[in-house]
Amino acid sequence: MTARKNEQQGKLVQQPWFAAVIYLVLGLSWIAGSDTVLAWLISDSTTLTQYQSYKGYFYVSLTAVLAWLLLNQKQQHARSLNAAEKRAQQQLALSELRLRTLLDNTPQIAIQGYLPDGTTFYWNKASELIYGYSKEEAIGTNLLELIIPSYMHDAVSEAMAQMAATGIAIPSEELALRRKDGSLVPVYSGHAVVKLADTEAQIYCIDVDLTERKKQAAELAFLADFDAVTRLPNRQHFSQCINRAIATAKVNSSQCAVMLMDLDNFKDINDSFGHSAGDKLLMQVSQRLQQCCTPQHTLARLGGDEFGVLVQSVQSVDELAELANMLLLQFEQPCQLGNGNDVITAASIGISLYPDHALNSEDLIRAADAAMYKVKHAGRNHMAFYSDELTAQARNRVLLEGRLRTALKQDKLECYYQPQIDIGSGKLIGAEVLLRWHDTELGFISPTVFIPLAESCGLIHELGLWVLQHSCQQFSRWLEQGITPFSLAVNVSAHQFSKDQLFDELTQVLADNAMPAHYLELEVTESALMIDEAKVVATMRQIKALGVRLAIDDFGTGYSSLSYLKRLPLDILKIDRRFIEHIPQANDDMQIASAIIALAHTMNFKVLAEGVETAEQLAFLRQQGCDYYQGYYFSKPLPATEFINLLQQQPNSLR
Repeated sequence: MTARKNEQQGKLVQQPWFAAVIYLVLGLSWIAGSDTVLAWLISDSTTLTQYQSYKGYFYVSLTAVLAWLLLNQKQQHARSLNAAEKRAQQQLALSELRLRTLLDNTPQIAIQGYLPDGTTFYWNKASELIYGYSKEEAIGTNLLELIIPSYMHDAVSEAMAQMAATGIAIPSEELALRRKDGSLVPVYSGHAVVKLADTEAQIYCIDVDLTERKKQAAELAFLADFDAVTRLPNRQHFSQCINRAIATAKVNSSQCAVMLMDLDNFKDINDSFGHSAGDKLLMQVSQRLQQCCTPQHTLARLGGDEFGVLVQSVQSVDELAELANMLLLQFEQPCQLGNGNDVITAASIGISLYPDHALNSEDLIRAADAAMYKVKHAGRNHMAFYSDELTAQARNRVLLEGRLRTALKQDKLECYYQPQIDIGSGKLIGAEVLLRWHDTELGFISPTVFIPLAESCGLIHELGLWVLQHSCQQFSRWLEQGITPFSLAVNVSAHQFSKDQLFDELTQVLADNAMPAHYLELEVTESALMIDEAKVVATMRQIKALGVRLAIDDFGTGYSSLSYLKRLPLDILKIDRRFIEHIPQANDDMQIASAIIALAHTMNFKVLAEGVETAEQLAFLRQQGCDYYQGYYFSKPLPATEFINLLQQQPNSLR
């Protein structure tokens, strides 16, 4: 408010009439009043005359002071105006510099300035990046020669003339303009017109580069039908291709086929080496499979480690079998995962045909999937055709998986214990924990059925942890009851061993149940040892440091090398029952068993033979110096109560 009042006063002082009025009022007041005052105060005429002269001098001085005040006030106001004007000019220049700098350095918005005839007078850095012309090249050049494709020249010239005449910008639109190298760049182009009175119009173009957005849109459109890792068709696209193949086959009264392929042990590889290594494996597998496919085939990745092949026209079943074998041969060579890690994987292939096995894409895929799981349960690394029997098996598998999950959640499983015997003394010195499942409706479910099911559906880790927890809990209760301690052998799956949390879980279970670690023995299959050598050795050493003993289960059925084996901190080798069951009739098995026993003792390992069922087998093992055995010859696996009863009837001895 004060500033506004001062501004008004300043404007008033600047008015010429204001000074004239002030001077007139003062002059008249002085003339009219000064003589009267002097006459009243002074009676002497000489003195009066003298003072009248002084009055004149005083009036002149007073008017001079007044004039000085007015002129000084005007000068101060003028200075104030000059300073304000200078500040305004500086602020205007700064604002213009800021705006120009902003426009010049905006990375993704190209701004150009043109005269009505198309001559370029402004060109920012984004324009240089998008169109390829430097500022020096663009300034002074007509925009038609710079960025406008020839087919747009007439329309652009007309639009420029229209904007210059009316001062109104044309609507924004998406255009494809020309770069310096002749290629086209998609932009979203807007315009602004600056037109002042008596000046030539200036037309500004504001272009946003749409290249990345177009790429992203194309990538999203691609990913709707194709896999991001392998760049192969995905499940949705594959189903559409099957539908088209079925339609063609229906018209031509021909056949088409679907192959479903699942990589064996891919999850273990992915867990051991990481997802990036898993992606490398998938890419290498897809490249190898494509080498077997012709234009009549559609190869797709359906998700995870599952691939599909559509054969659009089938001449014979033998043709399909030949193609499947060619695909399987692609897995014989190792895949390189980087960092010196080479892995050999395999695949299981299921095949279904239209119209023999199904009449639509969904049912064809389901039939091929059922055939593939038949191969997996039969031993993997093979192919099989679909049959009606497989449909029932698939439905039973789904039902069984649901009941297994429920049994695990509700503790409906049970740990059985198979005695382990010292061959030299005949004493019971330990037991292997074996999981059993008795379903209330389906009855006894064999481990050969539900263990592979747990592996395929991802339950094996939870099952293994459940067995470890419950068997250690039972063992601690036996110790509290005064039962003589013995060795407790618990199986650990390859999936558990490949997980980083095995050591932490083991430590927690031992602590939770106050289980003495030296009574516990973990049995690991050779396949678990082959996943990641460095990781396996490190994990085993951690476990050994706890006092837990380690054994290789089913030794002789895997592919572990002796050089690898000797680096492992093992205690026991368990000879697989397949090398025992035909002794003494099979001479080869006897030689293999003898070699394993000798090898183990050379490496300071104890040896335990599985599946001993006859006195002849036991006599042979005793002769070869085998340390321990287990099998039906002594006892089948027993529930906890029956096992303890058997244990209490035996002389006690620890391994």
